[in-house]
Amino acid sequence: MPLFLKDAEAASLVDMKAVIAALEAAFLKQAHSEAFNLPRQRLNKNETRLNFMLAGDMTLNRRAIRAYGSLGSSVSHIFLYGSEGLLAVIESRTLSSLRTGAASGVAAKYLAAPDARIVGIVGAGKQARFQIAALQAVRPLEEVRVFARTRAPLEEFCARMSSQLALPVVPAASGEAAAKGADIVVAATTAKEPVFFADWIKPGACVIGIGANNPGWRELDAAIITARRSSWPTTRIRHGSNPATSRRPRAPAPLTGRSSSRSPESSPIRPS
Repeated sequence: MPLFLKDAEAASLVDMKAVIAALEAAFLKQAHSEAFNLPRQRLNKNETRLNFMLAGDMTLNRRAIRAYGSLGSSVSHIFLYGSEGLLAVIESRTLSSLRTGAASGVAAKYLAAPDARIVGIVGAGKQARFQIAALQAVRPLEEVRVFARTRAPLEEFCARMSSQLALPVVPAASGEAAAKGADIVVAATTAKEPVFFADWIKPGACVIGIGANNPGWRELDAAIITARRSSWPTTRIRHGSNPATSRRPRAPAPLTGRSSSRSPESSPIRPS
């Protein structure tokens, strides 16, 4: 019989560093045609909104479908398959946020300066929590500046994250104030117009945009993309060498279970 894991149970089995290592290994496998990742498919009709994501690892003989959206109530599940058939059904709200954060962690590991310490973020929602945790897992952060349009939730977010991660997370007066002088800049919004502009970004900063997953959405000014396109270190990414260590990353050891007694609100975003 397939295993069924509720969201808190699944989240208790991993932490951010484990997810970053697993995702990095998956990207390397994909580069060597040992794994695949198909683009998101969307079904929107009347009151139904359902999105599908499909990926697989040929070396492990595993395939997975993630389905999420709204069918009158919010749904988010991963269906995991192997040669034996359906292996597990996993509630995936927290795992999805961990995976999104971990992708930024992998990006920052290769693209951010080894001594990057200041992060500027626009957005103070669920995804922003995991972005900060992922960046803290790969860089020696000293301060995170966050801007959001509504002040009270922003201040609550900063206080909670400062406590959870033992890291100064402070409200910024504007997106520009968050970005100015930052070593890593993150847009974690559902904005349809840019929230960061090229003249706010210091030379050499790593810029990450995570929220614009629709063709009509755009979190970053076009000049940010064109200004950096010629300097992307594609050779390092392709061969897996880490600018900070100059070593090829190894595939992680299998994930091991951890006690589920930790709070699902705090434990998944711990960097280690």
